Amino acid sequence: MSKEVEVKSEAKVKSDSRKALATRMIQRRKKTGSTSAFSEEFKMELKRIVWPSRKNVVKAAILIFLIMTVSTIVIFTFDLAFAEIFLSLKKIG
Repeated sequence: MSKEVEVKSEAKVKSDSRKALATRMIQRRKKTGSTSAFSEEFKMELKRIVWPSRKNVVKAAILIFLIMTVSTIVIFTFDLAFAEIFLSLKKIG
């Protein structure tokens, strides 16, 4: 039960901090011009992004390459098999 309360409190803190951040952004926008406020907000958002590690990116790229290779081989095999089937049916008919 305490874990549920802990998770809910963490979620509340996150939502409160997001509300506070949004309030600060709105106040800055009112004080400064819209272009400079936009660029500052953009920079703030870029800092908040959690980028994947190089290791994770390499693993994902290898996995995608393997899936594409296997899919290509399967599709090629089916295409070749159906082509042979249709050619043999054409010779019969």
